[in-house]
Amino acid sequence: MLIGFLGFFAAAVFVTAVVEIVRDTPSVTASLVLLALLIVLALAWRVRRRL
Repeated sequence: MLIGFLGFFAAAVFVTAVVEIVRDTPSVTASLVLLALLIVLALAWRVRRRL
């Protein structure tokens, strides 16, 4: 459940970041939020695989 929640929001932030880059208004905030979500998602996935 947590992995799905994190994956959904990571995908949403990814799309937002790509749209901002295409519109030539890149945002550091979107990139940092995406990085944080991907790190937490990877950690949750590793924990899930160990169970």
